Amino acid sequence: MQIPFLALLSLLATQTAYIGFSPRELGADEANEIGIDGGVVVAKIAKESPAEKGGLKEKDILQEINGERIDTVDEYDAF
Repeated sequence: MQIPFLALLSLLATQTAYIGFSPRELGADEANEIGIDGGVVVAKIAKESPAEKGGLKEKDILQEINGERIDTVDEYDAF
């Protein structure tokens, strides 16, 4: 499931970038098993967070943010 990152940000009440989930990197074996070439896995979602309200689910995989490819937690954190 792909949710536009900007849609999640629009749920924020302040300018602090709290989205409410913990990312982890997708392992190469996991990526091969499901037939994709990388991304960041939603590892845990905080209750009633913008991520939960926006429809993110644990184990969702983010592959890009605003059209830019992400494959590592560091790349995700850069946004």
